[in-house]
Amino acid sequence: MRYIKFFLALAAAISNANAAEFSSTENGRVINMVGSIVEGDSVKFLKAVTMRSKVIKVQSGGGETDEAMHLGRLIHDRNLDIEVNEICASSCANYLFPAAVKK
Repeated sequence: MRYIKFFLALAAAISNANAAEFSSTENGRVINMVGSIVEGDSVKFLKAVTMRSKVIKVQSGGGETDEAMHLGRLIHDRNLDIEVNEICASSCANYLFPAAVKK
């Protein structure tokens, strides 16, 4: 049982190692998202977004579907445009990309 708990903790740590990072640039006008979509990313997004935010720049291979759907709703509700840096695949392409106004 002790080994199972260890491996579950290790798996959680590894999966969050590539978790998306959010930052804002250009006085809050641009939100940058880099990494895999994991639970809790919508909270990080809400901390980064401002009333001035117009664009989200993404670089993501995808991730958790439910969280991506929530992020997509937040992007859509704020009428953000999206720009892709290198990759937007899987959940990113299915939920974030179509939610934006301009691509």
